[in-house]
Amino acid sequence: ITEDTPQCWAILMQKCWHSVPLERPSINEIHSEINSSYWNVDKIFIEAENKRKELLKSGRFNAKLMHPHQKTHSKLLNPTIDLMLSSLYRSFRFSTPDS
Repeated sequence: ITEDTPQCWAILMQKCWHSVPLERPSINEIHSEINSSYWNVDKIFIEAENKRKELLKSGRFNAKLMHPHQKTHSKLLNPTIDLMLSSLYRSFRFSTPDS
């Protein structure tokens, strides 16, 4: 999970990755979590995008981080994928009542 991941999504991902399957959230719990953040989704993603930009400028952004308990790993097929991802992220524009 990268630093620019919205906290509510990071927490949900960590719950879903719990090493004990019975401790993972049910589909109803996941649905509830997603619904609870629905009205703030624009704000959440704008904040995440701003954080991602800060990390890119500082040189600390690393989209290739692995889950600490991951058994296998993959590598980028081409170094330009980072650039393509950056461009893709910039293409998302969210509108909020404040903007």
